[in-house]
Amino acid sequence: MKRAKETAETLAEAVGCPVKFEEELMEFNNGVQAGLSFEEAKKYPESKYLYDLFENGESFIEFRMRIETIFSKIVTENTHERIAIVAHGGVITCILSAFFQMPINKDYYFKMGDTGISLLELTGKQRMVHFMNDASHLEIRA
Repeated sequence: MKRAKETAETLAEAVGCPVKFEEELMEFNNGVQAGLSFEEAKKYPESKYLYDLFENGESFIEFRMRIETIFSKIVTENTHERIAIVAHGGVITCILSAFFQMPINKDYYFKMGDTGISLLELTGKQRMVHFMNDASHLEIRA
């Protein structure tokens, strides 16, 4: 989460807002496989079901529920405010799945580039996507 934290701090400084670090926004906990190459991770059994736990980690259901819970908390606590959530790809995919109310038993994946920005609007029951995975800010810095 180091890179996400640094990005959040840079963004907060640029727009003049505070940063609130939420531990629950950490990436999927794949336990003993964390930090291994794809080749090394193949030595461990593949998860067949959403509820299968990774050794010393969490299941996909636990991950999705953790992210949906913190996303709901953030939205509920900031009903009249603009918020930014800075996180890694798996977390962003779960947030988008929750935002679009996609069922957990389907395998959805949103390809998000590094530092891609998405603008979502939630007004009452209305959900609107203004843009997703925009990286035009990188062109400005180049």
